[in-house]
Amino acid sequence: MRFPSPSIEKEFGQRVAELPPSAGRSDQAAQYEALKAYRHLVNEVCWSFVIDGVETYLLIPRDHYIQEQFVEAVKPSERALDTDVIVGQRGPLAQPEMCNGLVVPIVLVDRMSSFQKPEMMSALNAARQAQGATRKGGGKAPHEPEMSDEEFGQSADELFERIQQLTDNVGGTDEHRAVNYLAMHYAQMYTQTAEMSARGFSLTRVDIAPSRLAGTRNLVNVIFTYTNRRTDVEEKYRARVDVTEKYPFLEKKLSQYYDRE
Repeated sequence: MRFPSPSIEKEFGQRVAELPPSAGRSDQAAQYEALKAYRHLVNEVCWSFVIDGVETYLLIPRDHYIQEQFVEAVKPSERALDTDVIVGQRGPLAQPEMCNGLVVPIVLVDRMSSFQKPEMMSALNAARQAQGATRKGGGKAPHEPEMSDEEFGQSADELFERIQQLTDNVGGTDEHRAVNYLAMHYAQMYTQTAEMSARGFSLTRVDIAPSRLAGTRNLVNVIFTYTNRRTDVEEKYRARVDVTEKYPFLEKKLSQYYDRE
């Protein structure tokens, strides 16, 4: 949340001063409580999207429901554990007067979701267990090692962090939209990484490239390279994502991948 002008900042400060006294209230908590208590402020402030500490986009909600999600995103949470995801249409650079001199691309937001990473890891583990139960009903391959919930959580967390740290990933290219989609919607990616870790493989690289099969559709390959910790032998797996329109979707499930000469 940002103040578009000194006037709005002063108005906000006056309303914060009217909140019931609360010992130990943080500035972020005061912002959230003021937005909830004084609804006119929600329409007066502006909203920026911060990626890795850098203000990257100026957000414009498409409807009232999205605006309410912006307010909830201000709610205090444990640092470095909360994540916000937006889907929308990128527009031109904002004019300086829109948000107190902030000149970044505008994004018209159609969808937003916020979560804390432990919640995501718990949901992924539940999906893994459900998948495991289904596969067990059909018989488990003898070479597949068992993994504990803790081991799965560690592998999934490492993969999520690696994807977040991909260079210059602001969701502005087809390649980054593809990998961000998988990170949020494809539990098998995390399960595969955990299973490979149990087999003695470490995830060493994530490559993103346009698919050679792309014709009238924009298809992107996300390739995961795992390296055996003892022998340095590599195994690669690939998922293909269709990013033609605003909402990406999985075009081909994760499967073993072989380089072409």
